[in-house]
Amino acid sequence: MYFLPRILLIAMVLTVNSKAADEDSLKGLRGVAVVVESIPDVAQRDGLGETVVQTDAELRLRLAGIKVLSKDEFSDASGGPYLYINVNAMPASALDGRYVMNVAVELRQEVKLLRDPTIKTFATTWAVRTIGLIGYIRMIAGSGRDVRDVLKDDIDRFINAYLTVNPRP
Repeated sequence: MYFLPRILLIAMVLTVNSKAADEDSLKGLRGVAVVVESIPDVAQRDGLGETVVQTDAELRLRLAGIKVLSKDEFSDASGGPYLYINVNAMPASALDGRYVMNVAVELRQEVKLLRDPTIKTFATTWAVRTIGLIGYIRMIAGSGRDVRDVLKDDIDRFINAYLTVNPRP
């Protein structure tokens, strides 16, 4: 019988960016709120908590000079822009020991319909999504480091798009 060592690196990752034209929807933003969607309990038990994801995202934005809006500031902001983060990481199978991950970073803001401007809703105007397969053990040992690193890369994509149309003075 042959023993095959388990590879504990990101096995595959696919990132899908929104088209560059979506950067125009970021023009003139004075900042964004950050909303983290519920992370599955199984991923939280393995070290990927919502508070950690929220803190990582807000810190990255602040370091880039992008204002993170409080709840009050968000309510008063034109269009109510918020960075929506959804991290979904679930075991690929009980025996496999790997996680399937799906990370979405989206800018959502209020939009109006052209045919009837009285109709307003929130819509995604910029997005990046990453899907992949990671090693379960690395997720535990690194407190979710692999997924957090993917998330940081995706937030950096948002930061770059934001700064392209809102350059620092």
